[in-house]
Amino acid sequence: MDEEGMAKMKQSSLACGADDRSGMVGNSIPERFREYLVGKLGFEDVVVYRAEPLFGGFSRESWRIDAGWLTANGARTERSMILRMDPPSSLHESNRRIEYAMYKAFWPVPGVPVPEPLFIEDDPGLLGMPFFVMSRLDGVAWPGELRKPIYKEKWSGIARQMFEILGLIAAQDYCDLGLADVLAVPSVDDAWAMQLDYWEKIIRDHDIGPLPVTSAVIRKLRREPPPAASKVSVVHGDYRIGNYLYSPEGIIGILDWELAHLGDPIEDLAWSFARNWHFEAAPGKVAGKLLPDEAIRIWEDVSGLKVDRNALRWWTLFTHVKAYAMWVSAAHRAATDSARRLVNTDAAWKNMYAQELWMLEGVYSINNKSQM
Repeated sequence: MDEEGMAKMKQSSLACGADDRSGMVGNSIPERFREYLVGKLGFEDVVVYRAEPLFGGFSRESWRIDAGWLTANGARTERSMILRMDPPSSLHESNRRIEYAMYKAFWPVPGVPVPEPLFIEDDPGLLGMPFFVMSRLDGVAWPGELRKPIYKEKWSGIARQMFEILGLIAAQDYCDLGLADVLAVPSVDDAWAMQLDYWEKIIRDHDIGPLPVTSAVIRKLRREPPPAASKVSVVHGDYRIGNYLYSPEGIIGILDWELAHLGDPIEDLAWSFARNWHFEAAPGKVAGKLLPDEAIRIWEDVSGLKVDRNALRWWTLFTHVKAYAMWVSAAHRAATDSARRLVNTDAAWKNMYAQELWMLEGVYSINNKSQM
């Protein structure tokens, strides 16, 4: 499935309307959230004006909540918020505290726009699941919106901004961001192994039968590791078109940090280039507008780092293993009936075999380059 197809299934929780899904929390959310604001946070005169479940979400259930309350000095505050709840099942497991920590870390960083983190709760008794709350930003995430006439002269600028922001993320010192005690810290030599181990385990834990192509590619990645990372930095983990909010003025929010970790920043660059996110009408272009070399130049200028092309080729092949792990996890849930959500079933069977084909093409490309 290309990026547009995926995005139609997963429009950002901050950008789309309600669906007709009936979850375990159902219509109790408005009142239970109001009770949370009153009982747990001590707000007074709380009114929930709007509460609606939002379409999509591979890893979390999301709701839009508009509410108002009285502050300690008697002033009235009104906020439009996004409630992100742990789901019964998801395309991949993720850590709510890490995602919230990333919003908290980057909220003060100039040039890296994120929603403001507001509250986080581990107690599942409050709303039926653990959750966190962040501010709601106006904007859209669906890539197809970029085809509208209003974006005709804007799209290229948004694509460039995408890689400027990614460069800024790579340039940050994770210690200065307060993340050294939140995320595991690999060395520059083993950042690749930590990620390959992680995603291979997901594949093995969700075994649905023989995987000759994927297993062969994993062996190749281990046999021929990439050069050491130039630095250990924050890796968003799912940085791509479709995971940021934008408007005609540009990108206004980087979303979906649930896969964030510390590692080789080239990993994020390779993931943003992955074939999964290409537009059919713009083959070979990243973010729908840029040649990879253009995006690399932008990233290098902002990050102050240089892209080792051998490392980029390794991480590009790795992206297929990582994506395959996501699809096989979903397929396992569908096959074992542990998840009934269409987003799990549909994503799995549409994407698994395409991903293996891309793996083979990637191996062929790397082998040819090594012989040149």
